[in-house]
Amino acid sequence: EKAWDYEFRAGEGNQSTPAVLDKDTLIITNEQETHALRVSAQDGKWKVAPVWKSDVCGRISSPHVFEGRVYLHGLGELHVLAGDSGKEVGKLELNGEYCSLVRLGAVLLCCSTEGTLTVVDVAKPEPKKLAEYPVAEAGSWSHLGLVGSNLLVRGRQELRCYTWEDGGK
Repeated sequence: EKAWDYEFRAGEGNQSTPAVLDKDTLIITNEQETHALRVSAQDGKWKVAPVWKSDVCGRISSPHVFEGRVYLHGLGELHVLAGDSGKEVGKLELNGEYCSLVRLGAVLLCCSTEGTLTVVDVAKPEPKKLAEYPVAEAGSWSHLGLVGSNLLVRGRQELRCYTWEDGGK
């Protein structure tokens, strides 16, 4: 049985996965905009209400949430939105048409379609690029896999595992 729905256009092909901002708020994005939605049950009925809308988009890259901030990758830039308002509070140049975003402590691991892993400090609203590593020679459209101190990267021609000695702490 369908509990609720919310009309939100997606482009052809891949669509991003929603992210959970807090206990009752979801973040969804597409090629044009990003929405925060409050989902609640009242008197046995589900209610979905928009909280905010931003013209900053994540395209097909799924949003990531950390410390009340929303991270979106859209056409060569990592955008940071305030979770409570949707206002952009930071931005960083980050190549690629698509980028998988996975957090490890206070760093965001960003793997682009070009096969570059960019390590970004997200402890503060303004993201800071810490390092870049080539991880998939022919590029990657896959989501990163993180298991303990192991990072799995699926490239177009290979599967690789990278490790951190400190376990990412």
